[in-house]
Amino acid sequence: MNVLNLNLWYRRETKLHNKGRAALLGAMAFVAALAVVETAPVSATPMVHSDEASFNAAVNGGSMTMEGFRSLNILQPDPVTTGGVTINGPGPGILITHNQRFITEGDHAVHWNANRYSVFNFTFDTAINAFGIDIADFGSFKFFSNTLRVSIDGGEFFDVFKNFRGADGNELFLGLFDEDSSFTSVTFAATTRLPDFIGFDRLQYGLIEATPVSEPATLALFGLGLAGLGVLRRRRSHATA
Repeated sequence: MNVLNLNLWYRRETKLHNKGRAALLGAMAFVAALAVVETAPVSATPMVHSDEASFNAAVNGGSMTMEGFRSLNILQPDPVTTGGVTINGPGPGILITHNQRFITEGDHAVHWNANRYSVFNFTFDTAINAFGIDIADFGSFKFFSNTLRVSIDGGEFFDVFKNFRGADGNELFLGLFDEDSSFTSVTFAATTRLPDFIGFDRLQYGLIEATPVSEPATLALFGLGLAGLGVLRRRRSHATA
């Protein structure tokens, strides 16, 4: 090999080496970026389901505790405790009823005089990440609508049924599911200034394990390996040309 050919060969090998190094560094930067995303804090707001079928699909057959409030005494005021949950508000307006207008199953329900001056708490003995409940007779004023608001673990309230107006005895469903974090309390509030008598029935709650998924870092490392193999193949093809 003469000096000219040797010089050309050296420049070609150096160029291929630099390309391979740049590809490797780029892939490593991609992995680092994914690691930052993976460790970033998640939102405290769970997924909201207004349809029980979609809620059941989300929890995917996980073990849930069901509560129909049948062990509680009629007209029993708050705070009331049944199983692993305590129900209370900061003042009067929560009690157990057998009025069918507020019941979706059985013969008992929790009755709440909801207005913007009151809140309604479910507090759980152990952490949960899935919460479902029937809501009856919500927003049934003839000329007024209501907005139901929810807070998780005392956090910021978010709307679940906004400016809702329903017929007498209407039935709704609310499901909350958070795959990333758990909580121990669910608080309800309303926006109407006037009393809106609401029933809560058929409570279901539990701690459901999330469905395993491929780790982003694992996928990134796999992509890094493929990139490295591609660089090596290109270098070999150029070397043998």
